[in-house]
Amino acid sequence: MNTYLTRCPEHRNQLLDGLLRQCPGLGAMLEVRNEPAGTELYVEGGPMPAMYFPAGGLLSIVVRLQDGASADVLTVGNEGMVAVAAWLGLPACLHTVMQQAPGELIRIPTAAFLDAVRPSAHACRLLNNYAGYSMRFGSQTCVCNSHHTVRQRLCRWLLTSVDRAASSDLALTQAMLASMMGVRRQSVNEVLAELHREGIVDLKRNRIQIRDRNELDGLSCECYHATRALYARLVEPLL
Repeated sequence: MNTYLTRCPEHRNQLLDGLLRQCPGLGAMLEVRNEPAGTELYVEGGPMPAMYFPAGGLLSIVVRLQDGASADVLTVGNEGMVAVAAWLGLPACLHTVMQQAPGELIRIPTAAFLDAVRPSAHACRLLNNYAGYSMRFGSQTCVCNSHHTVRQRLCRWLLTSVDRAASSDLALTQAMLASMMGVRRQSVNEVLAELHREGIVDLKRNRIQIRDRNELDGLSCECYHATRALYARLVEPLL
């Protein structure tokens, strides 16, 4: 039996587990991978030979500009998958997808995955709802970037990262957060220093530990709870 299937829930992927209940044949296709931070799994305009379901760590959906600047529009962790475009029937990836924080990935060849899930109406509905959730999350991020402060946005990203990685100890650097948010590193450093002085986070070498999640929640913008509520409404009932 694939070792993934014997793990405790906190080391699994919620979306994949929901699909396995409907399509148990997927269990024979799973491959566990570990990629270092910074690895590009897909490049915008490139092929999507495999679907990835994070069981730990974080993936970032990245949009890059011609001058090299970039920002994250979505993070993916144990709640979801990347290569939604492949599920929608598109021939090439719409974004660059990067391993932001290290952790295990569950890899399934795309063609085999599609053949396994398409016969199940429930699995198709689940994947369609997840695709809708992903699109709405990206839209929420655009609004968030336009209307909320760096402090609010940083708190949102930290909370989202805690949820995605299922850990309060995040393998994230200030530089990673600045890239994720599309802001200057100095701005991130200033906010993290404030949160550290307030006892909300601990700063370690290449890591950020959340000490007071409730305080972080209170400092975040409404976008964090808006996207959590959307996942609870669209995806969780079908898992």
